[in-house]
Amino acid sequence: MQAAIEERFSALRAEVCKESRIRYETVEQLKGCLQNDFPKLQEMIKHEQAQRESSDQIVRDKVDETLVTQVERVIETEKRQREETEEAILEMLKEMVGKIKQEID
Repeated sequence: MQAAIEERFSALRAEVCKESRIRYETVEQLKGCLQNDFPKLQEMIKHEQAQRESSDQIVRDKVDETLVTQVERVIETEKRQREETEEAILEMLKEMVGKIKQEID
């Protein structure tokens, strides 16, 4: 009976050792994959981030350019309207001065 127990113990011990070795090899394989693949993944993430930031900057530049162009148009329109108004006021003043001169003469 003791021999059967010892035999069973040895079999269980061998199985535990085998499972332990398999798990250790799996862990080592995972470590190897992580050491090889993780830097690659980090580099890919950095590259994607740089591309996204570049694209975002291009969009911001275009939006800024569009806004500047629109603001310049508005300013030019306002300037023309102000000049037209000033010219109209000047013409009215000239007419008034002419009428006053006529009345004085």
